Amino acid sequence: MTRRRFVYFDGVAVEVTRDFVQEPARHDEVLWNDRSYDNMKATDGTDISSRAKHKAYMKEKGWTTADDFKSEFSPEGQKRLVEQRRNAINSSRKAQIIEAYQKVKAGYRPRIEQE
Repeated sequence: MTRRRFVYFDGVAVEVTRDFVQEPARHDEVLWNDRSYDNMKATDGTDISSRAKHKAYMKEKGWTTADDFKSEFSPEGQKRLVEQRRNAINSSRKAQIIEAYQKVKAGYRPRIEQE
């Protein structure tokens, strides 16, 4: 009596040979390896067909990906950016006011043109 082997594809049993090897599930490929990088090239033609090559290329160019800024997109990050901008404006404004005060103290008077 010979043994028979069956594999289910979409709920249907299919008889296969003893040396049959089932292909890995397609949903695993992105999680476990660099298949998403297969044959990938940068716009300048540089080979970036693995995560390591892509990372090295980005480092060499001084570039980064958006996922490095994920904390900036959070509500706390947005508040922090607003505060940084406010401080930058206030610090430059303070310098401008000091400069104007020193000019006036030194005798500068703006010329007013009358029509």
